[in-house]
Amino acid sequence: PETLDEWTPSLRLLDARRNKLEGALAESVGRMRMLTRLQLDSNDLSSLPEGLGNLTSLVSLSASRNALVRLPDSIGDCKSLRHLDVCRNKLMRLPEHLFAGCAELEELWARDNQLVFMPGRPGIPKTIRLAKRLRKLDVGGNRLTSNSFPPLDALVALEGLWLSDNNLTHLPKGLAGCANLRVLKVDGNRLESIGFDEDGIPAMRSLEILSAKDNALQRVGRALGRSPTLCETLKELDLTGNRLPGFPASIGRLQSLFAFRVMAGNSALNPYKRRLLAGPNGAGEHTIGSNPSVDSKASARAARALANALDYLEKVDDELRECDEWTPGLRDRENAERSNRKGRLRRRSVWG
Repeated sequence: PETLDEWTPSLRLLDARRNKLEGALAESVGRMRMLTRLQLDSNDLSSLPEGLGNLTSLVSLSASRNALVRLPDSIGDCKSLRHLDVCRNKLMRLPEHLFAGCAELEELWARDNQLVFMPGRPGIPKTIRLAKRLRKLDVGGNRLTSNSFPPLDALVALEGLWLSDNNLTHLPKGLAGCANLRVLKVDGNRLESIGFDEDGIPAMRSLEILSAKDNALQRVGRALGRSPTLCETLKELDLTGNRLPGFPASIGRLQSLFAFRVMAGNSALNPYKRRLLAGPNGAGEHTIGSNPSVDSKASARAARALANALDYLEKVDDELRECDEWTPGLRDRENAERSNRKGRLRRRSVWG
């Protein structure tokens, strides 16, 4: 009701979840200035009042599973907002003022909306760089492309980033600057490669879980396994459901890796590596278990021997790749062409 604020002038928590609210939320909610938590999940609301910005004490706003098509620009005036959940709505964009004004924002959950990149109206506004305290960002299940994201290197507090089920062909720029990022999930996109210096993953300092299943991956960068930081931090790597013919031997350098999933859905996987992953009993287990420590001198020698073996395997990989690309008679034809070119040059020099 429009007089709700008069009945409860000191209300701090308003829980209206799982009701039959529809259309525009009453303007009176925007006058309840003492509110710290507003829960509106599982209704049929299409809009929130512009007066929402008056709720300067609001810490948590949860409005998932509604029919919201936009958020009021005034939401950026909610200076105390830390938690915002707008999953499963119909949002096409996020207000620029959200990040410019809500300096305390720590969690943004916006999965399963219709966020999309359009000229002059990016799905993720550039002002996200101002969200210095943002720890969790979930924008999976939208229509975002790689152009939808500004560089993310300013998000120094970010710990979890969920980008699954979008239309990404490459990762957002600036991931290497996310010094505290522990979880990165990019499942269900259109990525063709991952783990190269260009995408920033090898330079990440805290990453523990990397999931890129159900993409179009054909290459995994050798730099992924050679990263001195990932060797110590990465615990789970999921590359299932792609088009990988193989993976670099440098993956074996990831000393903390506990679970490596790659076999399922990668029908092009090299038979030798498939047998290697399946193990002696052919069980196909992908959980590796803890790697041996290198505390003792014997373990240190074993680690050096393993590194040398991996270097050798990488060279073998290169040679096998050359063999795959070899065409019968190609080298002879190339030598013949070089000889012919030299002969023509000699004749020209003789005849002036």
